[in-house]
Amino acid sequence: MIAVIFLIINILYDIGVGVLSGFILGEVQPLYYLIITQATKLILVAIFVRKRTDKYKEEYNEEYIKTKSLNKDAYKLVTIGLGLAGFGNILVTIIMKLFESNPYINNVIETLNQALSFSNNYEYALMILSVVLLAPILEEYLFRGILFAEVKKSPKAKIIITALTFAIYHLNLIQGLNTLFIGLVLGYIYYYRRNIKEVILVHMVNNLVAVFPVYNEVLGIICIIAIGFAIKFLMDFRKE
Repeated sequence: MIAVIFLIINILYDIGVGVLSGFILGEVQPLYYLIITQATKLILVAIFVRKRTDKYKEEYNEEYIKTKSLNKDAYKLVTIGLGLAGFGNILVTIIMKLFESNPYINNVIETLNQALSFSNNYEYALMILSVVLLAPILEEYLFRGILFAEVKKSPKAKIIITALTFAIYHLNLIQGLNTLFIGLVLGYIYYYRRNIKEVILVHMVNNLVAVFPVYNEVLGIICIIAIGFAIKFLMDFRKE
């Protein structure tokens, strides 16, 4: 129930701010609407977390959102981010092959391509700000932070529930399937490593690959090779 309410609130907020921004700004670059939504929500999330932290510690005698400095093995997180991007690319390619004649899938792919397209350096800078910086920070504090803490279930249930909610939040099949897998990995990392900064870093690397100006064969091969190392590092986290 908490996850459902959480999801509804976030979707309604995004829609509301988008509509309000449209009335105020008129027809402008869609990324402006997205950045405004992300920035305002991030401020509210920061206020909520600040107020909830003390109360949560009194109730459960533990940190609300677990955070600390990045460890020296941060390169493992970068590798995992690359591996997630490689897996996501393979997954999307398979879906496109299997459903290449499906109008819905083709429409979703076209919409995603338009969302990740840019015509000049200024638009690309806006995309980096939104997709690579703001989105990972906001989404990780929302899903692996707030929701992970508020769902009172077993660790496995927390990981699955937050990943499902994260997937549904993206509101389309292709992104949903990919973000479901990403959410499971991020939840796993957060549970075993106890550091919100680490999942933010993994998320940022994954998103950076998605908006990289030229996803060429070299980058693709690097991401595919990273999958193997990512699996090893994830297994190591569990042993630690």
